[in-house]
Amino acid sequence: MNIITLADENMQRLGEKKSFIFEGKEYTNTWVIEKGKRLAAGLKSMGISRGDHVVVSMPNCPEVFVVFHAIWRIGAVIIPIMFLLGEEETRYILKDSDAKVVITGQDLLEKIEKARKGIEHIRNVIVMGGKDEGDHVDFHGLINRNPEQQDTEDMAKDDMALMIYTSGTTGRPKGAMLTHNNLLTNAIAAWKANEYEKALA
Repeated sequence: MNIITLADENMQRLGEKKSFIFEGKEYTNTWVIEKGKRLAAGLKSMGISRGDHVVVSMPNCPEVFVVFHAIWRIGAVIIPIMFLLGEEETRYILKDSDAKVVITGQDLLEKIEKARKGIEHIRNVIVMGGKDEGDHVDFHGLINRNPEQQDTEDMAKDDMALMIYTSGTTGRPKGAMLTHNNLLTNAIAAWKANEYEKALA
């Protein structure tokens, strides 16, 4: 199982649908899936594969959906960092998470660069609005130069999909691990709680 197959199944069942509106522009499920598959192929070309940890620290934007889609499709693990966190908190998570790649935006790059200094396991930073330079990779360029990733990594239900760090109010933040089955069960519960089955009947 892989949580991202929910998006594929809904696409097959419902076809192209409007997913959300951001700053007055409409985005469809096909847009998210296509861009996500291309980014997935791009991540694989960089050596990211099943079980690898990828930090995501981005502002609120449509590309966040693309990033989550891509990481899960190849079986990697998402480590989200709230973009409002300071440099010290960010550094702790970067170091503790054992991430190989960080995906971020141009506005957050300076903080990420300061926070990752000396952390050797971070090989690349993918920057939305950036450019290919040194160990930096242009986010949209990575998407545009790669074909769609057709294969989806088959995950066991207890394989980790997401690790969210706690606030650390009584000590150092700890990574709370969520599996593909955790996320799937939550999605099903939300569906039933909102009575979508009755709405479609």
